[in-house]
Amino acid sequence: MSSKRILTLLGSSIVVSCLLTGLVLAANHSYHCTVGIEGNVLAEVEMQLSEDGSALLYTLEVYRIRDITMAHLHLGKPGALGTPVVWLYPPSPPPRLIPGPFEGVLARGKITENELIGPLRGRPLSSLIEEIQAGNVYVNIHTRDHAGGDICGPVVLVDQ
Repeated sequence: MSSKRILTLLGSSIVVSCLLTGLVLAANHSYHCTVGIEGNVLAEVEMQLSEDGSALLYTLEVYRIRDITMAHLHLGKPGALGTPVVWLYPPSPPPRLIPGPFEGVLARGKITENELIGPLRGRPLSSLIEEIQAGNVYVNIHTRDHAGGDICGPVVLVDQ
């Protein structure tokens, strides 16, 4: 399979959805999440598995979001509020306010098993990848006005 699958959410706060692709993870596959409200993209994350499978390299970009405090990968079933499993911004607690509007790269880094928190703490990176493949992982961007999460969207596999 070589089709690309990208999901855009038309909704806001704590809207959780997933797209199951049925693809098996291998090196050079990537994960993608696009989040929007009323057709306007507000955030996008790209993740690429390293050649040796020990890390996910990621870039999180946001557009026209105000007063960001933090961003995570959350573990959760569709339609339910989940638990953070990886800090994306800032790279670790505590939350850090970016006052006013922000546009551009919010976070860039590498996720290894050492960055896993919550229910995935102490587990191998493959456990996060399995949860992504099962449609159980989403990106959640928190703001000052919406501490529980302002926008969120599923992380899905993109076959390249």
